[in-house]
Amino acid sequence: MTEYDRTTGEPWNDADLDQLRILAAEDKALGVIAVQLGRTEEAVKNKANAEGISLMGG
Repeated sequence: MTEYDRTTGEPWNDADLDQLRILAAEDKALGVIAVQLGRTEEAVKNKANAEGISLMGG
């Protein structure tokens, strides 16, 4: 299995939020966004909700 670093517990920065907005606008799946940002799906979902960002299928 391929390993990758996660930023678990790290605060979200402006670049993270920009990337989240871009990936969400491209209708990327939650799992894809999580991997690309190095975050858990739950963290991505929570941040998207907090920022008013609509994710694919939701």
